[in-house]
Amino acid sequence: MSRSFSSLTIIVAFSESFSVRNNRRSISYFYCKYFTGVIDAFQTVIRRQIADYYHSLRTRYSRKKAESLYRDSLSLIYPCGFNDRQISGRVQLALFYYLNGDFTIALTEMNKIHPVIVDAIKNWKVDQYLQISFPIWLKERFTHDKCLSELVSTSLMNHPFVMNVIIIGIYVMIQCIVRTLSQDGQDDVLRLYFLLKDSEDQLYTPMISDEYQFIAHAIMNTIKEKYNISYLPQPVQNILIPTRMQAVKQYWDNRLK
Repeated sequence: MSRSFSSLTIIVAFSESFSVRNNRRSISYFYCKYFTGVIDAFQTVIRRQIADYYHSLRTRYSRKKAESLYRDSLSLIYPCGFNDRQISGRVQLALFYYLNGDFTIALTEMNKIHPVIVDAIKNWKVDQYLQISFPIWLKERFTHDKCLSELVSTSLMNHPFVMNVIIIGIYVMIQCIVRTLSQDGQDDVLRLYFLLKDSEDQLYTPMISDEYQFIAHAIMNTIKEKYNISYLPQPVQNILIPTRMQAVKQYWDNRLK
């Protein structure tokens, strides 16, 4: 009996030791994979911020450098594994071309992700995507766009203008179509405008931000002026349908009362 018991004890002990080693390896693998994802995402975002800085210098060399950095950072995968399918990267690259006056190239870049943007809006995923920050010290980038220039210029030093990347993408597409196409682009612009309205209730903040209202009204006025349209539905509603985040917050607030 004692031999059997001893043998069983050894086997169990070995099994437990092997299990612990395997668990440690699994945990180590998880942390290694997770932190690798954190580093990759961090490097992508930092690379884009450096590109923003180079773009603000407004020299021929700095623009080439910025373009290269934007193109090298098109893909972004969050540490949690969420892949934004190049939406944030393409939008920031298109914004770069748009602010340089290269409207056709900017529109080409946006067309590459237009189906993905439509899918994100129709499936209520807008709040999953990156918020782009436009600090005031880089305001020279926006000299050729009155709306964005005013927004950035009125931002506080510690509170930069921040906007969801999908909203910026729709804004860039509409502005490029208005500048490059004649009346033929009216239907496309109106479809984009109503996409903008559909994304309104999906923003991550409980209330629509002042920046969103400013951009939405600027787009509405641009469309009216370009296509001689007397009436368009207001882009910002007085009463907002709660977003998923608001609904979840309200649920837990009610449970904790």
